[in-house]
Amino acid sequence: MLDFRLKTLLAVCNEGSYTKAAEVLHITQPAVTQHIRYLEKHYGTKLFVYKDRSMQLTYDGERLKNYVATMEAGIKKIELLMTSEKGSCEPIAFGATLTIGEYAMPFIIARLLKKNPRLHLTMEVKNTEVLLEMLEKGNIEFAFLEGYFDRSRYDSLLFSKEDFIAVCAPENPLVKSFVTLETLFSERLILREKGSGSRDILEQVLHEHNHNVKEFSSILELGTIRGIKQMVHDNLGITFVYRKAVKKELEEGTLKEIKIMDVNISREFNFVYLKNDIHEEEHRNWFLRFYEEKEKLVL
Repeated sequence: MLDFRLKTLLAVCNEGSYTKAAEVLHITQPAVTQHIRYLEKHYGTKLFVYKDRSMQLTYDGERLKNYVATMEAGIKKIELLMTSEKGSCEPIAFGATLTIGEYAMPFIIARLLKKNPRLHLTMEVKNTEVLLEMLEKGNIEFAFLEGYFDRSRYDSLLFSKEDFIAVCAPENPLVKSFVTLETLFSERLILREKGSGSRDILEQVLHEHNHNVKEFSSILELGTIRGIKQMVHDNLGITFVYRKAVKKELEEGTLKEIKIMDVNISREFNFVYLKNDIHEEEHRNWFLRFYEEKEKLVL
């Protein structure tokens, strides 16, 4: 079990204050203070500082928090293994961002289950930000992520590279020839919510070309790829999306790719897990199982 003072450290980090941490842990605020002081004395370093009236982790505090979060995730995994029925397959909970979760994982999981019907898999489909938080809390073992993440805090393996393209309705004049990136700003941009990997990538691409999403005539946010595709099909705007997510629509002609001059975007999907995880070898074995089935698919 995780030392109660280390649990207090995680609670303070998650809640952002001693008072809120005390409420979550059902202990007094002086007890929280005592636990943090003990850790600071034990490790011989300050864990928190106050800057502009807000509490912030020090460099050592951040390092300790990351180690403890990894430990807690490992302990949860051990408890799950020890309480599962004898002879049953180990339950695996993992995450995937929307594009890979909707357009690749169902086929991969189906192939894995055909090989071993007793597998117990649970997949959470969320945006990158939420999945990283779930990873930190030990709610999932690993995640398939599009978009950006802090590589100093997580280990990762490249799962695939995917083209990221702009699409519009077939009747939109933009499909007639190559256009500049700036030409698109007269259109309504339909995109995912903040925190999603695809939005992060689009904003990064625009930033690399000295632009931002606010330059589009208007912006509409939707939480599902299906909804975005429908609105683009109805010629209510354009969007940027992974080619894999609109493969069927492009083949059927219900959506058209916008050819942008001097812009060719390809981004990674990564298999991500906590650094220094005691189950690293097991995670890598799972990566190989998913990767082998992905390579057999023609999506």
